[in-house]
Amino acid sequence: MKPFTIIITIGISVITLIYSSVPACASDASIEREAASRICEICGTKNRSRLAIYPFTDATDKETEATKKTATRLISLVLQCGRIKIVDPSKVAAILEEQEKGMTGAVDDQTAPKAGKLLGADALLFGQAAAGSLQIRIVDATTGEILGATVTERGASGKPAVQIEQFDKEAARLDFRRQQLRKHLAFLFHRRPLIYLFMTATDDELSQLEKNNPRLYRSVRERLDGSSDDQKKKFDASRSMVLELRRTDASQNRRIIESHQDIRRRLQERRPRNR
Repeated sequence: MKPFTIIITIGISVITLIYSSVPACASDASIEREAASRICEICGTKNRSRLAIYPFTDATDKETEATKKTATRLISLVLQCGRIKIVDPSKVAAILEEQEKGMTGAVDDQTAPKAGKLLGADALLFGQAAAGSLQIRIVDATTGEILGATVTERGASGKPAVQIEQFDKEAARLDFRRQQLRKHLAFLFHRRPLIYLFMTATDDELSQLEKNNPRLYRSVRERLDGSSDDQKKKFDASRSMVLELRRTDASQNRRIIESHQDIRRRLQERRPRNR
């Protein structure tokens, strides 16, 4: 099957993206078509036309080859509605580069306006793909309003079933922020494990780290202290949310403790052995 070419116009520039044509099974294809239809409908209703697409993840908040292929197919379907322009993916990558440094925090409804301004987008799309289902959440990059979130999965008839999620209450918005935070933590764990460690550790755990590995502790602390006031504020806000999550979610707390053990094990393996 030959690759196809998508031409995306952003402002006065024309960006050509070449995607490899990735086949999907019949059920996944129908799910993706329904999800794309919902995206076009939501953006059209809210008069949003410049969409920034963030990396899709799986049920464990990881970006995989499968979720990349799902996002690629969905982009082509959304473009077919003819009303939506996709923000240059390199701009999204630049935002993620800042995220990778661990200083900007997760992108959610509270931080969407700033991200939208940086990206030149008026809507942000987040997706979570799993076997037989695709969760789509669109955030208004002007107001931070969650425009509409749909979970698309196979119904009993074999056709896609659509469940609309409501985010008009604070509890639902908080769940969304926590989900975005978990994605951010998964990203940091793999890319910046020491920043992850500081963001997710309790005060007692940090004290223990300082005692057991003072050089490493000072190195990371100096990096954090050298960041801007805005970065410090965002880091502290993310850490506060993580610690609250650890206090209220036993399973999440257990996963974080296990991840700390994994990081310490990796650090131990990297230490030079005495000859």
